[in-house]
Amino acid sequence: MKVLDWYNNTTEMKKNLFLLTIIGLLGLAVTSIFFFMNNPGVPFGWALGTMIEIICYITIAKGTSFLLDPNKLNRKRSLLAPLFMILRLLLYAGGLVLAAFATYRWGSMSSSYLNFWALFAGYMPLPALLLFTTIYRLKKQPAETKPAVEEKENKDAEEND
Repeated sequence: MKVLDWYNNTTEMKKNLFLLTIIGLLGLAVTSIFFFMNNPGVPFGWALGTMIEIICYITIAKGTSFLLDPNKLNRKRSLLAPLFMILRLLLYAGGLVLAAFATYRWGSMSSSYLNFWALFAGYMPLPALLLFTTIYRLKKQPAETKPAVEEKENKDAEEND
């Protein structure tokens, strides 16, 4: 139960990183069957996609903390957020281009060392995880700690009535 206690007492970023890692390891376990089919590109593609996805999530979390944390607000750190966005774009595109060459140019769908579609599938858990965890945590959150935007919208709606 130490893992459950750690999970309940840690930050949202670490919770999401933990869930992404678990999803990545489960996907690697499922795709490892392709090693026995003489197609190592599928698990390698999934693993690379998961690693790029985790790096991109870290840049998202750090970039937003640079922009939204009033204690850390300074001009130089806030300039890192656009650089992180460019880095994410380059990572996603670089992984896809490398996997496309490995799958279609240097190998084939059945014998490459990096599968394009498995790498692409490795990118997919991040948006779904962020959507579901955000919705879950907002519904679980008490009313007094809900974001100020909702409170403002509620006040505006009351004033219009």
